[in-house]
Amino acid sequence: MDNLLKIMNKLRSPGGCPWDREQTINSLKPYLLEEAYEVLDAMDSKDPKQLCEELGDLLLQIVFQSQISEENGEFSFQDVVEGISEKMINRHPHVFKDLKLETADDVVNAWQGFKEKEGKKHIFSGIPDTMPALMIAEKYQQRAKKLGLDFENPEEVYKKIYEEIDEIKDVCNNDMHIKLEEEIGDLLFSVVNLARKLKVNPELALLRSNKKFRKRVEFIEKEINKSSNPEKIIEDPDLLDKIWQKTKKNKGGNC
Repeated sequence: MDNLLKIMNKLRSPGGCPWDREQTINSLKPYLLEEAYEVLDAMDSKDPKQLCEELGDLLLQIVFQSQISEENGEFSFQDVVEGISEKMINRHPHVFKDLKLETADDVVNAWQGFKEKEGKKHIFSGIPDTMPALMIAEKYQQRAKKLGLDFENPEEVYKKIYEEIDEIKDVCNNDMHIKLEEEIGDLLFSVVNLARKLKVNPELALLRSNKKFRKRVEFIEKEINKSSNPEKIIEDPDLLDKIWQKTKKNKGGNC
């Protein structure tokens, strides 16, 4: 770790890298997000070597931000490490102190209380607006559950989803486009509720579906390009459907 900190210090020094010296906390935002998503990809690949590399890239972003903040007289990487270490000890009194929490559910129920002691008293405190919308919806629903605002079972959510679909149909039939975005949002929010009830992470589920769709479309693109008349296939729904069914059976079309 010391070696990495020395490397970053050198990169930011007057004799270091011009690009690294120009970076700011804000300019690094897209790189931080990109590295986090690349870690997720590496996790899905089940390739330990790739995951190790991507975790290193993500760690570099934390070191980079810490170096800039230290130069600004705000905090250092050591402050980051000490801060998270103290937080983990405070939030795990059942491990480091004498509080008794027997199950994972006990820990989850106590977690919010630990955070409130840290000054996060609002029910939605700590949930950033910059998170992906599906993740925000899931977090809001998990917090609202503490106030009793939740569906009892998946069947109730199915009913709500059908209601939202009917409302979308009504908006479309009445040509009320100004309300369509709102109703689509309500449907997506309900789908997140269903995913949560079925213990599925909605963000990861959608990412997986995106990858599956991409693989299938890329397969179809190759099939079309093999044809002597690609336009004929593109304009013929039946031919396209045949290729679509083929890609679903083909190994390359699965995710």
